[in-house]
Amino acid sequence: ALLGGVQYSARKYADRIAGAQVDGYAVANLGARYATRIGGIASTWRLSVDNLFDQRYWRDAGEYSGDAYLFPGAPRSARLSLQMDF
Repeated sequence: ALLGGVQYSARKYADRIAGAQVDGYAVANLGARYATRIGGIASTWRLSVDNLFDQRYWRDAGEYSGDAYLFPGAPRSARLSLQMDF
């Protein structure tokens, strides 16, 4: 099975007076799942890639105790897993 999705966030302000603004972003994710049997045991392989196009973005912005902050989004990452149902 092929899986996919998009995470979207609108622009945000890092302070109350709207002096620091970060753009909105859309990040594409893609994955695949394959079910089989290994040695007679039901097994599922999963592969996922988050931030498929390695988009650079600010994941979060805000203000705390008068200080504005920005958190960068995660770069492209991939995971491979195997689930075996004993």
